[in-house]
Amino acid sequence: AFVLFGISCVICLQLRLGTDRYFLRQSQKKGSSVADLFYYLRPRRAASAIAFSLRLGLIKALWLAVAAFPCGICLFLLLSASYRGVSYLVAIVLSAGTAAFFFSGLCFYRSMSDSLFLARYHFISGDCLSFRQMISASQEGMKKKKALLLRLRLSFTGWFLLCLLILPAGYVWGYYNQTLAVAAKEFIEG
Repeated sequence: AFVLFGISCVICLQLRLGTDRYFLRQSQKKGSSVADLFYYLRPRRAASAIAFSLRLGLIKALWLAVAAFPCGICLFLLLSASYRGVSYLVAIVLSAGTAAFFFSGLCFYRSMSDSLFLARYHFISGDCLSFRQMISASQEGMKKKKALLLRLRLSFTGWFLLCLLILPAGYVWGYYNQTLAVAAKEFIEG
């Protein structure tokens, strides 16, 4: 079961990169086709796509661990103190600290994750030679554009909520990914 799950996750990652390639090539007006969806299913491209996805996922997991560490420590202190019986004032302070660390860690992780937004598009376009160059180019390109990306993503909140009621999910998903690809093209060029 774990092997089948792993294989299906790898295929989903490759198809996700393929759809991002399709939308990016469409935004660049380079002639996208349905073959772009399956571009990363070929063995040589599959190996590089898997390696890229694993490295990027590892970096994001590391930043998530760094962001969650203070909240985890505070939560651990709260739970260990509650077993020993502490005053309500200490419990309230530790609870407030846990909530503050949670929200600040969430903002920190979102900021770090947004700084890696262009890495996938740099990989797809092939304009960087190494993984390190993709990451640094992504962080450099997103320096002053994180707020714009956040506003862009938040502008689709109503559309996604509407998908729960009316179910135009295919249209919204395609429109959302095309919008992100156009934004990535503008961020890379600008």
